Amino acid sequence: MGWAEEFEGNSVNRDKWYFETGNHGWGNGEAQNYTNGANASVANGNLIIEARKENSNGSDFSSTRMNNTEKYDFLYGRIEVRAKLPSTGGTWPAIWTLPRNWVYGNWPSCGEIDIMEHTGNNLNYVFGTIHTGAYNHSNGTQKGGGKVFTDVVNTYHTYTLEWYPDRLDWYYDEEIVFTYVNENKTTEEWPFDIAHYLKLNIAIGGGLGGNINYNGVWPQQMMVDYVRVYDLGFGKGDNIAPSTPSNLVATVHGINVAL
Repeated sequence: MGWAEEFEGNSVNRDKWYFETGNHGWGNGEAQNYTNGANASVANGNLIIEARKENSNGSDFSSTRMNNTEKYDFLYGRIEVRAKLPSTGGTWPAIWTLPRNWVYGNWPSCGEIDIMEHTGNNLNYVFGTIHTGAYNHSNGTQKGGGKVFTDVVNTYHTYTLEWYPDRLDWYYDEEIVFTYVNENKTTEEWPFDIAHYLKLNIAIGGGLGGNINYNGVWPQQMMVDYVRVYDLGFGKGDNIAPSTPSNLVATVHGINVAL
């Protein structure tokens, strides 16, 4: 295993997590103010991210957006997050990744991987998406897939990304729901050959969260049982060529040879 967070103890481990703060809309017209840890707690082996309807730095809502940048990032591997999601209209929880170093330019050319998104206005439909220079929601060209669950609010589900050099696979409770294939064109289609880090948050409103149910049940929570990242070891120990090719079969067709 490359990295894991089981959320033991009674507070968020700041040696592993960093809180992003502010209420500037975050490029999506979001309504919440992200606080410096006031909306995140740990209890009974769970991380609890809580979105509250309250005045917070001039906003009507407060919430948490946290990441493990500068703590751990990863290139390829299997990322699992087991979680329960909020339900009130306007909530928009997400489990996603961005590169620490935006070597291919600004968003979306830098590349974004959304492992899990959900909205209270479309309850129980959970989906994953990629954003690149060629494929992104600003142009309506984003690519993704998802699954309708019976209950994502009271039941834990495991949201998994398997990241390979040639593709990205999304699994929800071990059922594959989407594959994005490396087209081997340019970084506008596949910027996913540099390390990313993980983000967890609940946004309120905005372009995807939609209409906010001010009279709904508040506060709302995303409960995370664990985060586990498995290193698949690509590139390790692969620098020694075999001395003699083996297991080759050749079929001759005129001047062509098929191996």
